[in-house]
Amino acid sequence: MMALEQLSPTYAHGAARALRIGSRICAILAALIGAAALVGWATANEALTRLQPGDVAMRPFTAVAVMGVALAVCLWDRHSVAARLAVGAGLAVSLAISLVGLIEHVATADVELEAQLPVPAAGVSLILLGVAAAALALPRLPRSLLVVPAIVAAAIAGLVINAYALAPPDQLYAVGPIGEIALTTAIALELLAVAVLTAGGERGAARALVLDTPGGRISRWMIPALLLAPGIVSRVVHRGAVAGWYPDALERSLTVVLVTFGITWPFWIAARRVDRADAARASADRSALTDPLTGIANRRGFDRRLAVAHERSERERRPYAVVVLDADGLKRANDTFGHAAGDAALRAIGAGLVDVLRPSDAAARLGGDEFAVLLPDTAHAAAERAAARIGDAVNARLRGTASGGVTVSVGCAVWSDGLTPDAVIAEADRDLYRAKRRRRTARD
Repeated sequence: MMALEQLSPTYAHGAARALRIGSRICAILAALIGAAALVGWATANEALTRLQPGDVAMRPFTAVAVMGVALAVCLWDRHSVAARLAVGAGLAVSLAISLVGLIEHVATADVELEAQLPVPAAGVSLILLGVAAAALALPRLPRSLLVVPAIVAAAIAGLVINAYALAPPDQLYAVGPIGEIALTTAIALELLAVAVLTAGGERGAARALVLDTPGGRISRWMIPALLLAPGIVSRVVHRGAVAGWYPDALERSLTVVLVTFGITWPFWIAARRVDRADAARASADRSALTDPLTGIANRRGFDRRLAVAHERSERERRPYAVVVLDADGLKRANDTFGHAAGDAALRAIGAGLVDVLRPSDAAARLGGDEFAVLLPDTAHAAAERAAARIGDAVNARLRGTASGGVTVSVGCAVWSDGLTPDAVIAEADRDLYRAKRRRRTARD
């Protein structure tokens, strides 16, 4: 049975750590935006409540709610009583402010109070982010309560940011309820959504970003491009049209072309990285299955081919044969002529096997002076003829090499119903030893 560790995904731990750090940085930045807005309201400094003159200002209670969610995201994985209380308090304050804002908008009971509370679209986004942060802090809650609300909140914030990028400030109300959200609020909400989705590293909602797989590597390049390219390109192209750099009629076409390039370029880079990683992995796999001295398969590679042939034989009832070879006199050659002669003999055996085998056959060095050949679709008579032909070819190759008089002995066995691969190899070994005894008897 496969070990549990083999079933577990592997992670790019540097990316996972960067994701956890990035999550906290996003939450802290959102909190700083809220804190700056509060200071701006307290000191009547409008520059701190909006990014540029004419923009909608972040409302004071919106700033408090943003800071409450940011506090929860920063402390969600701390298990002390104080941290848990802070998480609960931050989420409770944010939820209360958002709900009161929605109620005041519907009832319009206190116009002055309503002007300090989050606008409805911001209130809904804050409630969604509060639910997602609660699911983050309480792992027993369904995962969908983390992912779906955060994505919806990110989409609302993204719409606002793109609206500010394309529409003049005095026309924002024409785009509907989202136009009432301050740009600073939208940026803070987007940061909080990213912080929630990336919290937890390999255990978080964005775990695909840290998987050490082709999909994970592509995601790490593509997702930032998909999130950033449309908004950045739209704003830059629109500002260029307003400044008169090109006719207004080109704005849409230029936006499409640049967004397409902004998304395609990271995809191309990611694809090249994946190709290089796959090529390196394939090379490592080949090295792991190849004997470095002879260039033919090693025991691991032979066992893999043998398992495939055995499964096919059991399924289709077509026999396969295994030929084993043993290098006679290898120790004497090493002792007399040095290990260079022994290595030359082993390389000659490997080359001789490659020369004589069919494309469907597989040769391997099992270890030391032992070699094996797998012959698919080979019955008894054909296996005996093939074993003799292989032995003659390899010995002829050895005679033409400075191998110190090394020769090979050969044995073979054919699979029959009920035999395991190990049993077939064991029977071939017994045939090999019988051949060695016959040779010794003939010499005597």
